[in-house]
Amino acid sequence: GINTSVEKFSDNTWHTFTESWGLDVSQMILPITCSVEACAINVTPSSPSICKGKSVSLTASGATAYTWAPATGLNTTTGATVTAKPTSTTTYTVTGDGGACQKTVTVTVNTTPTATVSQSPCQAGKVLLTRNGSPTTGVKYQWYNGTTPIAGATNSTYQATTNGSYKVKVTIVATGCSKTSQPVTVNTGCKIADGAVMQFTADAHPNPFSQSVTLNISSNSSELANVKLMDFSGRVVREFKNVDPSAPFEINEDLAPGVYFVKVNQGTNEKMIKVVKD
Repeated sequence: GINTSVEKFSDNTWHTFTESWGLDVSQMILPITCSVEACAINVTPSSPSICKGKSVSLTASGATAYTWAPATGLNTTTGATVTAKPTSTTTYTVTGDGGACQKTVTVTVNTTPTATVSQSPCQAGKVLLTRNGSPTTGVKYQWYNGTTPIAGATNSTYQATTNGSYKVKVTIVATGCSKTSQPVTVNTGCKIADGAVMQFTADAHPNPFSQSVTLNISSNSSELANVKLMDFSGRVVREFKNVDPSAPFEINEDLAPGVYFVKVNQGTNEKMIKVVKD
């Protein structure tokens, strides 16, 4: 009879052995190369971009088991899906099936603008609100009173004429990253009541004075006043802004003896007071 066997040699060739009539006959056949096809990983999204402080979900496919590195900003380092929240642009490597395949994905982190709101003193029932922060170019604005967007209020400043809680949303146009400021409380109470007659007067005492003179403003408006101290020629010696009209205001300057004038302005009202320094 005939017996046939197959063996693999160290040079990666296969040989058949046939035993017939008591003789061993070997026959070489072509080498056979066996290989296992490597896995191929895909990551979705492939080019993620987030605003600083936000996160993105990354999902890998193409293998059966996954590990992610580095761990920075990841909620886990194993599994097909991870949540990435890096503080700066980071490249992650996902490895499949114990090293059989790899894929990298870069999460780009875009800058978020900063935004605070400052307000000017109330003048004639109006308060000027100004956005402070960066960047100042390539951005758009939307002002709010409470949660309601103000129609047409899309500049870096807004003049409020009613009481409220104001804030501004700043958005970087190129990336869509945005920041909303903390609200500020605005009181426009410096405006006198509708139909009321403006009452305004001012005086200074003692007059003449030796060291200081006290200014008293009487007004039915809480609008802040501006005060100028001028010499006899009209030259401004000192200017005082945002003076509270409800409280006495002391002018204590090192002045030479002579005649001076105190000019008081509140809105459209003006009072000139002659004072004498002994």
